[in-house]
Amino acid sequence: MNKFRLENRINALNDRCNSGLNTDDQLVRLIAVDKKTKGWSFIARYDDYALISDFDKLRNYIEVLGRKSDAVERFNAILISKGGEAYKNELYSQLKDLQI
Repeated sequence: MNKFRLENRINALNDRCNSGLNTDDQLVRLIAVDKKTKGWSFIARYDDYALISDFDKLRNYIEVLGRKSDAVERFNAILISKGGEAYKNELYSQLKDLQI
């Protein structure tokens, strides 16, 4: 999958939210596309969803919740499914370079 498809799913979900419609089915589709899109993910904000890089999402989770949090562990599993252990290690290497 690619960034464009993920962005389209995010926009579809946000449109449904803004219209006051049920978004359960759209959220399921978004999660499915997210799990297959290497390099990009989504983040839930107060009243919408937004595109975010995998690196930025990982960095945010670690800064806010800590390296050993359940959310980081779950996201690590998603990173491995997206690009393997090497992809996850590459992102952690970038974090190390920033001393995070």
